[in-house]
Amino acid sequence: MNQSRNNQLAKAQTTYRERLKGRGYRRIQEWVPEQTFVQLRELCRDTGLSQRELIEEMIRAATERKFSKNGAGHE
Repeated sequence: MNQSRNNQLAKAQTTYRERLKGRGYRRIQEWVPEQTFVQLRELCRDTGLSQRELIEEMIRAATERKFSKNGAGHE
């Protein structure tokens, strides 16, 4: 790939990241055990969700269970 194409791709990636950040998104990058990664990939495949969507759903579900378990946030 030539330098011009590399610069073009880098600029596109920067624009994409800035657009997401402007929409309130933050980047998460973590190291996980291989088995956890495989399970995440399988869950995504089985549910048809992206990794981001699945993580959002898991956090939402865990938060709801926490509030339900503690009785907070529910009447």
